[in-house]
Amino acid sequence: ITIKAARSGGGAATPGSTRYTSPPQAPAVPTHCSARRAASWLGPAGGAVLGGATGARGRIAPGALGRADYREFALPHSKRIFDALRDTGVPLIHFGVGTTAILADLAEAGGDVIGLDWRQPLDAAWGQAGPTVAIQGNLDPALLLAPWPAVETGVRDVLKRAEGRTGHIFNLGHGILPETDPEILARIVRYVHG
Repeated sequence: ITIKAARSGGGAATPGSTRYTSPPQAPAVPTHCSARRAASWLGPAGGAVLGGATGARGRIAPGALGRADYREFALPHSKRIFDALRDTGVPLIHFGVGTTAILADLAEAGGDVIGLDWRQPLDAAWGQAGPTVAIQGNLDPALLLAPWPAVETGVRDVLKRAEGRTGHIFNLGHGILPETDPEILARIVRYVHG
């Protein structure tokens, strides 16, 4: 289950049009009620984790906002959602693409795990997000199109940067490209678990 931010009135929005011409629309993200509804689905669906994405395709992604705008327009609402989900008893993952500059703010908003895209080294991101959160990530998905030796080097680098810390969840830094060979994915899983 992923809770996605969406602006009221339908349609896509550019950061400028929502932030500056219609500020009341900017905070139109899922409400406490929506968060509670998502939480109620976890039990019957057998959910073991809940992922909250702070941005959605075609809408305002957190990486498109400067830090001050994120803190004003997105953080309070993201925090309300994560607070509402806290009592579900499942780990909460907070992910956003292009969020290098606001990782500490994502951690403040909530989530037991901060998901990273591939743009920042894992160890540097952990330093920003803080020692109390787990980190999920962050192999570059485009690397999976390279020959295995290059993929293996990338996997080793991510694992080395995790430094054996408790709370690292190895993952891609955002999605799988359609042309990715499934055998490469299987090799990564065997390597990480090996």
